[in-house]
Amino acid sequence: MAYLVRGLILSALIYLAVVGAVYHAMHQPPETFARRISGLPRVLLYDLLPFYRMWVSARRGPLRPGNPAPDFDVASVAPQGRARLTDFRGRPLLLLFGSYSSPALRGEVAEFNQMHRDYRDRVAILLIYLHEAHSVDGWQLQENVDDEVLVRDHASMDERLAAARQAIGLLKIEFPVAVDSFDNRTERAYTAWPARAYLINSEGRIARKGPPGPFALNSSRLEAILKRLLESKKAESPKEHARIGMP
Repeated sequence: MAYLVRGLILSALIYLAVVGAVYHAMHQPPETFARRISGLPRVLLYDLLPFYRMWVSARRGPLRPGNPAPDFDVASVAPQGRARLTDFRGRPLLLLFGSYSSPALRGEVAEFNQMHRDYRDRVAILLIYLHEAHSVDGWQLQENVDDEVLVRDHASMDERLAAARQAIGLLKIEFPVAVDSFDNRTERAYTAWPARAYLINSEGRIARKGPPGPFALNSSRLEAILKRLLESKKAESPKEHARIGMP
């Protein structure tokens, strides 16, 4: 009996140590987390650990609805130039984060293209391309292998720009795309890796913060929230006009 008790205690301690190590890894930069997690068996991660609850907790990030959205200044691929948060003041911004190796992004691009067509005169959509979510030399997924999505980590800013341009062509992205700096500065500010969505109102404040990938890019839910935001803004306009004496 004593052997059984000692065995159970030892097993529990090992389990807690693994949980602690994985949870700690989840707080690390993308490339560090991918390197640490890639060698662990799927059955351990997804069946034996409360992986998704740990992930949502670890990747919650400090930003909350109502907070000012962190400014950014990133290279724009389509159209070329720079993209800054201040460029979008005056109308809501649907700010997407992801990469070609993210199934969450690939599965929703068509819907985001349609949203861009439907709302382009009232809402801006911007995708900021990040460090690859599931590279062949990082945290690869069987889903990507099956889909022949075999992307390597970016070794330079030029490679990240090239990956973004390729994704635009392969996914037929119609809305603007920019690329995070090679030090992942914008990703860190928004806790955005591997994919995430924010809805930023016309005053530059966070109206909606999506969950961390892979649960991040639910286009139908985002569109419903966007419609409510536009309706509330429309309802406020006559009151604001009356307050400042506009006709």
